[in-house]
Amino acid sequence: MARLYPLLTDSQLGELPSQAEATVYRCLRDQLDDSYFVIHSKSFVARRKDGGHKDGEADFVIFSAKSGLMIVEVKGGGVTYDPATGWRSIDRMGRAHNIKDPVAQAKSQKYAILNQLQSNHLWAAMRLRIPIGHAVLFPDIETNAAFRLPESPSAIIGCKSVLKDVSIWLKNVYQFWQGKDHTPLGNEGLRVVEQILCQPIDVRPLLRDILDVDNKLRIRLTNEQAAVLRTLARHKRAVIVGAAGTGKTMLAVEKARMLALAGANVLLLCYNKALGVTLNRQFTKDDKVLACTFHQFCQRCVQQCIENGIQDPLNRAKEEVPNDDYYDIQMPLAAFYAIEELGDALRFDAIVIDEGQDFGEEYWLPIEMALRSSNDSWLYIFYDENQRLYSRVSTFPVPEYDTFPLTKNCRNSKPVHDLAYRYYDGEAVDDSGIDGMNPITVESHSVHSQAKQIAKLVTKLIQDEGVNPESIAVLIAGHPKECFYDLLKSEPLPKHASWSREEHFQKNSVLMDTVKRFKGLERDVIFLWVNQEAVSNDALMYVGISRAKSVLYVVGDNASLEALNFHESP
Repeated sequence: MARLYPLLTDSQLGELPSQAEATVYRCLRDQLDDSYFVIHSKSFVARRKDGGHKDGEADFVIFSAKSGLMIVEVKGGGVTYDPATGWRSIDRMGRAHNIKDPVAQAKSQKYAILNQLQSNHLWAAMRLRIPIGHAVLFPDIETNAAFRLPESPSAIIGCKSVLKDVSIWLKNVYQFWQGKDHTPLGNEGLRVVEQILCQPIDVRPLLRDILDVDNKLRIRLTNEQAAVLRTLARHKRAVIVGAAGTGKTMLAVEKARMLALAGANVLLLCYNKALGVTLNRQFTKDDKVLACTFHQFCQRCVQQCIENGIQDPLNRAKEEVPNDDYYDIQMPLAAFYAIEELGDALRFDAIVIDEGQDFGEEYWLPIEMALRSSNDSWLYIFYDENQRLYSRVSTFPVPEYDTFPLTKNCRNSKPVHDLAYRYYDGEAVDDSGIDGMNPITVESHSVHSQAKQIAKLVTKLIQDEGVNPESIAVLIAGHPKECFYDLLKSEPLPKHASWSREEHFQKNSVLMDTVKRFKGLERDVIFLWVNQEAVSNDALMYVGISRAKSVLYVVGDNASLEALNFHESP
């Protein structure tokens, strides 16, 4: 059977505008062997005599391994020719319609197809001089006797009778055109022709461009959260609760900025050090916003006391509660004493808290002390109960009725959202509606081979997909983290890229960090590196998965990935 493009079913053939072409297609399909390669309705662009270009289409382009190229133009119904008026077709009602000269059409088409071949290096490398010809086939006319014209000898005109054995007719037509110096196309030539003219073309945008589009959609989605900001304007104290990706950090930053622009002196606090650095970079010294972690604020309070010649409040706290935790009890108490000593020098008109779920009960004592007025100062707390990784239990100093929900995920693409929210327990959250890639598993038996796989995929993203290294982060769920960092650092990246160990703003670098340290942050592309212990920790998986804005790779051994119950491979 000949190789035909496109492959059409009998049902599709029945829907063709030209049933004459459908008849010829069936004959070629059923009667020719695999030494033939046939293209039906081949489009092309050909050069005009005036130097421009024109569109064209050949009814059938036929290649024979034993010969060469043949163009067959098919004309259904009745046909007449008059040197004075030209060619006409006769429809079933007996009406005549002017048509183009089918012989001239076929002649021009064969040179257009040949030009397509000759412009390709694969064809040029074969150095073939194949016979090329053209013919016209009238499948509804009984005999070609009437078409004996100088420009259309009977040898290249086919009629209904040739369809009984179309292969014999084609051989005769090839023989008509074949010269002594021609060489047959051969099976290798058929393969090259098929590759040049019919190779599937898979054109898709670079992942970099897809990420850009996704981020533009996120800006629009995030703007929908502005209603919450407008609501907060009527409340001095409020708690804003939202799951991962609902825009809490963005809203916290924006609220701090709005309060500062209104003249307030603002303190913006979080728990994670990496997030604290990120928040701090959102403001300049002139913005009247101090953005840092809670413990950095405590240290600042202690340091200002010492600089003012006041007894070190941290020593005082340690003397009073010597056996209590340094970070959860002693430092908050020291900050309280410092604010008590220095008063307004350490007080703010407004305090905005991000990651409120990680603030312990003792943290609120210095925070409330740092408000300039218990009645008129602003206090806003943003939190996600499901992101509690530090096992803290706290009661917020805000009435329960002043709690406002965020119910739209504006960070994660829908597939990432769907996976992350398997580990979520709370009020329903709408996904972003942003289409994206399904999460991809990267399975390997050892951490050494997993590191190599990560490096290989990161290199592909940077080199082939145009992704900025700074848009990629590898998050470690196992421990000790240094082991994972060292394995990755030993793997090469493209020349302009490098690995960054917990340094979030290093140029042209791919970040390596832990899930816990990265809480509250995000990247376009996340590699979540898990083990069996990690996948059994719902809070850790929820946080880790939801850091990915658009693309998520989950890396681990077979047992770990099996526990996730999803399978997509790169």
